[in-house]
Amino acid sequence: MANAGTTNVPAISWTLQGPVAPSGPAILAGVQQDYDVAFNVTFSFNGSNPESQLASSQAAAVNNVYQAIVYYATQVDPAFAQGRMQDAIARINFLTRNGAQPTTLQIQCTGSGAVISAGPTTFATVVDPSGNLYQCTQAGTLPAAGGSLTLSFAALVPGPTPVPTSVKIYQSIPGWDTATVVSGAIGTATETSQQFEQRRQASVAANAVNSNQAIQGNLLNVAGVLDAYVTDNPSNAPVTIGGVSIPANSLYVAVTGGAAASVASAIWRKKPPGIPMFAGNNSQVVTDPNPGYSPPAPSYTITWQTPASLQIYYAVTITNSTLVPPNATTLVQQAIVNAFNGANSGATFTGSISGNILTVTQVGTGTIAVGQVLSGPGVIPGTTISALGTGAGNAGTYTLSTSQIVNSTTLTTAPLTNVPSPARARIGSVIYASQYGAVVAALGSWAQVKTMLVGSNNTAGAVVVGSISGTTLTVTAVTSGTIALGQFLSGFDSLNSITVGTTISSFLTGVGGVGTYTVSNSLTLAGATFTGTRNALNQITAASVTGTIGIGDVIAGTGVPTGTTITSQISGTPGGAGVYGTSVDTTASSAAITCGVSITAAAANQNFVSVNINQEPQISAANIAVAYA
Repeated sequence: MANAGTTNVPAISWTLQGPVAPSGPAILAGVQQDYDVAFNVTFSFNGSNPESQLASSQAAAVNNVYQAIVYYATQVDPAFAQGRMQDAIARINFLTRNGAQPTTLQIQCTGSGAVISAGPTTFATVVDPSGNLYQCTQAGTLPAAGGSLTLSFAALVPGPTPVPTSVKIYQSIPGWDTATVVSGAIGTATETSQQFEQRRQASVAANAVNSNQAIQGNLLNVAGVLDAYVTDNPSNAPVTIGGVSIPANSLYVAVTGGAAASVASAIWRKKPPGIPMFAGNNSQVVTDPNPGYSPPAPSYTITWQTPASLQIYYAVTITNSTLVPPNATTLVQQAIVNAFNGANSGATFTGSISGNILTVTQVGTGTIAVGQVLSGPGVIPGTTISALGTGAGNAGTYTLSTSQIVNSTTLTTAPLTNVPSPARARIGSVIYASQYGAVVAALGSWAQVKTMLVGSNNTAGAVVVGSISGTTLTVTAVTSGTIALGQFLSGFDSLNSITVGTTISSFLTGVGGVGTYTVSNSLTLAGATFTGTRNALNQITAASVTGTIGIGDVIAGTGVPTGTTITSQISGTPGGAGVYGTSVDTTASSAAITCGVSITAAAANQNFVSVNINQEPQISAANIAVAYA
């Protein structure tokens, strides 16, 4: 008989790469040998007799302990930590996990003399067609003589609220007449493990000053900031970086989200002194809080860019077979949207387990996928998602690898280690189509990706001037390129009247140029006509307006250079009679002016998309075309 205290159960191997637990069969074999030695007999472990059940239960208990030890040993590494262990590591850097961040909008406010406030109890508020409220985060005052300015707003409820195409003033403010969506950035759910670790790494640089990394790291710690990009031009001549011409010896900062005062303070605290800043579309005066100054303390004007939205388009072809489920298109679209927004790195949700069936009632963050390791109170270590049930990444049922009973509680799944999960698409990034192939393939054996391509307006197929009535697009002029079937349409006008996901579905009289085409959504995009007279340099007065004039519209008529666009409304009735800014000067004098919408047609036909540093990439399920062949 073996000495007391000895065992044939293999121990955990502690290697240079970390702990490695023995396999389940090896543990079971060791327990069975211990039983033979302890009782001095050779048992018949047939899987159904008492000795088999006792040995299996003891082996399972040992395996559970081993898996727990291995799991918590990996949690001391920031690259693998998650949940409470990741929170503890980040706390060393004085960081806490970001909660859900609200969707932010750039709103063009039009009127005369109104004070649009952003105070803690006096927020100016707008509402979208779905009833979501957005509060002003950057105060401003409209010109007394009438005009417009663009201000930042944030959704009242944090989280990924879709960017609306239109909003209305929620509570009347005298002198504030209209609110128009210029651009927006979708909010985020609670920070995932991957996102938190990326921010922790960036925050280490934030401890420094006088460096781009320090500024970016400091900005990413500002409440409500969704993304930030910082670069500089150290040369003595203008340089184009990421699609933006940056003046000599100047600093460029792009920020999405966050209150203007907090953003400006974060930049000022880390920027090198005496360095000019790129004149972006936002500015804020920061006063030095140093108590050593006698009033008035020095103040500084901080400027930065709020990026414009860049819609990203996808075209996915899946091998057609009897295995493809009826909701396959929705599953593919949602998987790409989740990965694009950085939510494909595991999930946090409310669920319960009965036997080997996991029932999920609500997903807080991320996406549940086959192969993910499940953890939470009472969950057997090493349990994985082995198959989809009624759930497909969200609420529903899933099959687990290990049978157990767990009452409803908060559970998490770890990121897949064998499936590449792209980082969230960001300002100035390169988005490769190939990054998302594995994301779709992880949906199941039916998801055999034949081709996947991306596109954006940065590589537009055509830019035209036209109007839409119902499902008919009428093109009156072609600025560049050729219209083709399947292209996604978007407008540059401030009216945002082209529904996301609208595509060219068939040719009518047009065959790539001037003519008519059928589009996939019924719309009204009429443009306008008016009598125009030059008012001042790069200004035109519009009278007798028929239709609605939008910012970005292309105007044509006697005295108007080809390609001239409306850049702003300076005064007058919103979209109607008044004074407008123009992209170039005109000589119009009581001229009959036609005002058409500039429409971009772009296809998902590229292997990658380069996002400019003044653009925030956006994705919508409607912009993901899924085909089966």
